[in-house]
Amino acid sequence: MELDKTIIESIDIDIISYEDYLKEVAEMVMANEVTKYPIFVLHQKNSINIGRPIIDFNRSKTKWSVNISHLEEFVLKDIVKKNSVDAFRKVYKNPSEYICIFVLDKSIANFIFRPFTSKI
Repeated sequence: MELDKTIIESIDIDIISYEDYLKEVAEMVMANEVTKYPIFVLHQKNSINIGRPIIDFNRSKTKWSVNISHLEEFVLKDIVKKNSVDAFRKVYKNPSEYICIFVLDKSIANFIFRPFTSKI
């Protein structure tokens, strides 16, 4: 199921406000060899059981909370099926240039990739 245009627009607004921080987090998890495939989980709940919280929408005064996760956790939790890992890796974009976002909104869950606009 596709994400609604208004959801994508609200994500874009929030991402711009903390994009540099997200890029630093992605670079850090890759540099520490946690994963080659960082995934940022955006949600509007108080807590979720995917990844680690890095931005809380209540404290940051934004619409979306953000957790950092990775492909390996998504496979472990059966969000990405083991037989789909190669296909996922093929569509995954360079994490130094793009942010991989997994959006959880009510009954919709979907991946989107957005280019980073700033150059750190």
